[in-house]
This record gives sequence, C-alpha cells and structure tokens, in this order.
Amino acid sequence: MMGDRDEYVQFYSSLLSPGLDSLVDFGCGSGLVTVELANLLRRQSPSECPRVAGIDVAPGMIGVASARCPNITWKVADLSNFNLSERYQLGVCMYNTLQHLDADGLEAAFRCIRAVIEDGGVFSFDIYNPNREYLSAPQCNRLARTISRVNDTPLEIREDTEFDQESSLLSITWRLLDPALESQGLMRKTQFTMWQHDPTFVQSCLAKTGFSVSHLYGDLDASNFNKSSRKQIYVCHAD
Repeated sequence: MMGDRDEYVQFYSSLLSPGLDSLVDFGCGSGLVTVELANLLRRQSPSECPRVAGIDVAPGMIGVASARCPNITWKVADLSNFNLSERYQLGVCMYNTLQHLDADGLEAAFRCIRAVIEDGGVFSFDIYNPNREYLSAPQCNRLARTISRVNDTPLEIREDTEFDQESSLLSITWRLLDPALESQGLMRKTQFTMWQHDPTFVQSCLAKTGFSVSHLYGDLDASNFNKSSRKQIYVCHAD
C-alpha cells in the first residue's frame, strides 16, 4: 500500500558513510526499507559485520520484518518510550512516522532516540510540512492511491480527512476497495491520526533533546527547504 520505496532508499542510503557499522530504523514497519539499507551497508563494508536494528509499535509488522530477515534485531516498542541495550551510529525514521505522536510524544521520542544514537552520530527523519489551508478543506472519498493484486487487478484506497486547527490533528480514514464490485467492494477499513508539526517546533524539540540540525531539505530529492516545501527532511547530529 505504501507504493514505490525507491526514493526513500535512495535518500537514506546517501547517509551510509564509509566506516559506518551500525544502523537503527525507528518505525520500521514490515522492514522492507530496513533490509534494503542493511544490504547496502553490508556491501559497503564486506569485511565488517554491521549491527542493524528495527523498532515498531505493531507486533504484526515486526513479525513480518523478522520473517523477512532474521539477522536483523527487531523490537516491538513505542517510539515515545523505549530503550535499547546498544547504541548506533545512524538512526532513521521515515514515512512520516513521527507524525503519529503529539507534541509531548515527539519530544519524548527524540529523547529516547538520542539515548541510543552515539555521540557524533546521525539521526535523519521525514515528516510533512503542514499546509494548513489545504488540510482545512475536508476530503471525502478522495482517491489516495491505486494498487494492484498479484493478478494485476486494480484496487483503490479511498480517503476521508478532517483537520482540527486548534489541536493540529489530522484524522484520516482509508478504505481499500475493489472498484469492480461497486457498492460491495469494501475490503478493509482503517482509521489513524497524524499530528502536524511546524518546523520551528520540530527544531526546538531537537535542540532540547541533544540534536543539532545539519541539513533541512524540502523533499527526498534533497532540494532546499522553504515554507512551501512538501516535506521536512532533517539530517541531525547527536551533540
């Protein structure tokens, strides 16, 4: 359902500097990108044995990830309250995962993450740059994505949204539909929320929790960030 991951792999693999020997993926989901980054890291340093870990709050996701690659350390944990026994040189968090945390949760997550990133290490993540005017217009039955089954028959993800300006909370409903079945085509339904975090707040939280922002990009192509950028993509160093 998440579509083509190539642009994520391309951006985050650019952080795999020579000599890097450890990586942790916060909010790793099913581990698809984690495994790809781990393979790239191992090919970069064939004589080394890099340490790679993935963390996700969903046991089902960790189960899929563990089956995909048992050589990676997988852990079920809440990003706003976790600890690891080892520290890592590079931490990544992609797919807007940190927007599932409110303001307090975001700061708590940064503190937990800082505790497992080595001094001088790198932490990089992406979230949306809030476009409040756009978000304030509710969406109803918007076609969010088209995907295909194994037999290439198309499925649709239809989206409803509602944004609360005061709390900065976006509520989203996704419905997975088989359009060929018309009114009987609903296959799955899920609801989730995404908190909208402004750049000034994010940067304040990072500074309070021991990170310095090295680069702020506006998209995965590493373009410069500006107020109209689609995303906020941070590359930070652990002080």
